[in-house]
Amino acid sequence: MQLSGQVEWQQPEPAIKQLRDLPDHDLVILDCDETLFLRNSTEEYLNCLRPKILGAFCLFVLELMHPWDFLPRSVRGSESKDWFRVVAATLLFPWTWFIWQHRAASLAAEHENRRLVEALAVHPKARIILATHGFTFIVKPLSRHFSLPIEKIIGCRFLRGIFDRQKNKEEMAREKIPEERIQNAVVVTDSTADLAVLEIARHPLLVQWPEARYTPALTDAYLPLRYLECVKRPGQRYIRWMIVEIQLVTLILAYSWLAPMPLLHIAGIVLLLISFWCVYETGYYENDLVAEAYEEKPALSPAYQQNQFRMSPYQPWLVAALLAFPGVVLTQVSYILSWDLSGGSAALAEQFSLNHAGITYAGWMGLLICTRLLFAAYNYLDEHTRVWIFPCLQVLKYFIFAVVARTSFAGAALLTAQVFSDWIPYLVYRCGGQRKNFPEHLFKTTIFLFVLAAGLLAERQTEIFWNWQTLAIFAWLLLHSKNQLAEVIKRAHPIWRQ
Repeated sequence: MQLSGQVEWQQPEPAIKQLRDLPDHDLVILDCDETLFLRNSTEEYLNCLRPKILGAFCLFVLELMHPWDFLPRSVRGSESKDWFRVVAATLLFPWTWFIWQHRAASLAAEHENRRLVEALAVHPKARIILATHGFTFIVKPLSRHFSLPIEKIIGCRFLRGIFDRQKNKEEMAREKIPEERIQNAVVVTDSTADLAVLEIARHPLLVQWPEARYTPALTDAYLPLRYLECVKRPGQRYIRWMIVEIQLVTLILAYSWLAPMPLLHIAGIVLLLISFWCVYETGYYENDLVAEAYEEKPALSPAYQQNQFRMSPYQPWLVAALLAFPGVVLTQVSYILSWDLSGGSAALAEQFSLNHAGITYAGWMGLLICTRLLFAAYNYLDEHTRVWIFPCLQVLKYFIFAVVARTSFAGAALLTAQVFSDWIPYLVYRCGGQRKNFPEHLFKTTIFLFVLAAGLLAERQTEIFWNWQTLAIFAWLLLHSKNQLAEVIKRAHPIWRQ
């Protein structure tokens, strides 16, 4: 495939032959990651973070927060992502550098591109330079153990790497090597981002090596919600907009509003929410496995297809069980204590029942098992049957918290509206419609009002409508649906004008 001028993709074998047949050259410029080193040096360095679980948590938080998007405009964006991750991880886990010195030897021996090394070994007089967008302090320990004699490393510095990563390989090379030497050099890389230096080199080789792998750091360390965020819904920031902004706020308005100590109650709800998603996430993982095994055209993300993450079958349950008990205790305690703390410890000791907490905890774990079994049925049954299992999963997603928390009629109306606003777009999608065109926020607001109206007709009590909880819920729903409501009003017109 022709890319630009004399540069084109080459298969490894012809590229190796071309390297062997070249006359002895004074200069060979090699890319490091996924070329001479058949892994990504930055990810392998971050893979040395210890303890693993804390390192994985640090990287996951950075991925959620995207701090590189808030840097000054000149260095903002994805080019600064690896710099931010490396600097933050090294400062928080300073012993990583020493661990890396030890691991570099075995990694270099295991993942060195031997075919490339053998091809260049026939040119013993060639001066070999590594040019990389990786970090010099990471690549240097690797280079000591490569079979080729590396004369110089052109890479990104530690603190000033944020500026280095804004440059292309040609700019980086020009700062260290005279331009005429670059023009007469052999350049070997696997990235089209290096086109600038490839286009001016006499012998450009753009090659992707089948043995190369990009494996994100610490994929073997289990973290709740990481599979969902990084594999199932990559780039969608699903945790923020769906779990926090939608589900958590819904649960707070429906359940925590009624607790005498709402902040304590919210803390318990958060722990239980993570406990629930530890188990629910395994259903998503199974969904991908089933799709890969049985569907003709499975909708699998690139992260899954690259085999980047594999989930343990027991760790999610362990974490779910560990988080659930303090969540149950906090929600129960929040109903016993009040803002008047006089005699609070005595009241707590008198009213709190460990037996009741244990029964509630057992009920919670039982419903988690039911949720997992129902998700398994959803995954292994046909698409038409899934339409009717899906709303049952949504009911469990929101009403499972009724085991540990109390709600009101307005809270139940909100939970019901949320279930329907999740189910109906899915039903539209499975029936061949356009899910993205469905005004789900406006639909949710409408269902909420309908359920409240039904309650008013049944109970004849205006307090269902006129209380602070109902007004807060309605204000939140209206805030979310205002744009969709404005669009509906804008499109409304008399039929004779059509």
